[in-house]
Amino acid sequence: ANCELPAAPSPLREGTVKILVVTDAVDSAVYSALTKQRFGDVSCVIGCGDLPPYYLEYLVTVLNVPVYYVRGNHDHELMTRADDGELQLPGGCISIDGRMVEHEGLIIAGLGGSPRYNRKQDQYTDAAQRLRGPVTLLIDCARRIGAVR
Repeated sequence: ANCELPAAPSPLREGTVKILVVTDAVDSAVYSALTKQRFGDVSCVIGCGDLPPYYLEYLVTVLNVPVYYVRGNHDHELMTRADDGELQLPGGCISIDGRMVEHEGLIIAGLGGSPRYNRKQDQYTDAAQRLRGPVTLLIDCARRIGAVR
């Protein structure tokens, strides 16, 4: 995948950008009737992998902000529909795997998957992951030493 820098990013707005980051498990403090009350002031959500589609779809619906995500090494199982075996990606959400996006002046890049530890889906060797592109802010499912420069 080619991670080209978006043209002329806008400057960061004054103050801070509040981001909700979710990963690995459905959190009952986030997936609740109080979600809008607790997190209604975030400007976006970033999903770092290993999350079922319904969770990300819930966040994009309730918070009404962009939800950027990468797939984790367990997402193939989480996103495969039982009835027909097709992959079901989270509706209304934006995959940033192998891409960069600009959000309120931030350049955000994503690399899904994890370091290879068996031969299942969405796992990469260190060399294969480096070929996917060096980035400044890396959103991924698993920490990689030396991947953020």
